[in-house]
Amino acid sequence: MSIGQEVGVTPLQVISMVSSIANDGMYTPPRIVADVTPPTQGYRQIVFHPKEQRRVVSSMTAAQMRSMMQQVVLEGTARRAILNGYTAAGKTGTAQKVDPKTHLYSKTDYVGSFVGFAPVNNPALTIAVILDSAKGLHQGGQVSAPVFNRIMQQSLEYMNVPHDTEIRTDPKRQMLLAKVKESDLEEGGALDREGPGPDFSEGDTPSATKSDRAAVVEKSTPQTQPTGLGAKIMPTALAAAPVTSGGILPAPVPNTVPASSAPQNPGGGPMSVDVGSGMVVPSFLGQSVRGVIETAQRDGLEVSVIGSGVARGQTPAPGARIAPGERVTVRFAR
Repeated sequence: MSIGQEVGVTPLQVISMVSSIANDGMYTPPRIVADVTPPTQGYRQIVFHPKEQRRVVSSMTAAQMRSMMQQVVLEGTARRAILNGYTAAGKTGTAQKVDPKTHLYSKTDYVGSFVGFAPVNNPALTIAVILDSAKGLHQGGQVSAPVFNRIMQQSLEYMNVPHDTEIRTDPKRQMLLAKVKESDLEEGGALDREGPGPDFSEGDTPSATKSDRAAVVEKSTPQTQPTGLGAKIMPTALAAAPVTSGGILPAPVPNTVPASSAPQNPGGGPMSVDVGSGMVVPSFLGQSVRGVIETAQRDGLEVSVIGSGVARGQTPAPGARIAPGERVTVRFAR
């Protein structure tokens, strides 16, 4: 269905569900009040001890859901939730309310909502925006996604969360957003009916400009002859590598990069890295989604999965060198 009737779950339940997807399928019981301080005791720091997590969906399912929810933001009904310097994922919603007079579903009274998290591969926050009986525009992508954008952007900056995409004013991204029609942001609108959005295969992300694509080509020039699929690229300490909240193993620092020369960025945001001394990207072409994720985990790479089926393209290209922590985008098609 392209639209719902009423809302059968509470905002806290929605937050818990989406947070479980963001946390690699692990459910953490939510808490509304962290602690209570009697007035006579004055101020004291609150120490939050989350309860024990439990798995509710598999890592593979959570990874696929994160990828689909990221596409909702990049090319779907939630393009007004796109952040500057951060990746985001989420889902819009529009539900009809019951008319108390007719006891039928109203044609004019709706609940517009959007719930999402950011950054995608290392989530820091999950935010749900629910607008009851909005006047005029009422679709979740029209009214709730922009509110999410403003709250999430300011919150991540306030928390000093490191950026995971480049910060810039991108003419192509602005043009893309400017072309969004209100009907395209409706549930079951043109974007949902017509399938995927524009092909951005020339660049790493939909925000890639012509100069960015040239930089991608330059970075993709192999420094050495690739050793082929399945070959060891370089030794990594995967056994000791912690799993991030996004479910993807972080890329360990290669042995070729001394610890003293690693880029320091305590305040977050953009930083300069030496791409020439990074890791060599293997070929993911022809693999399934599961195969790509397993290969990436084995080699200590972070991947962004787009689509389903068999891997048909990837950025950067096989043989290119990337800095530790840089993601490889793999596009799938049937």
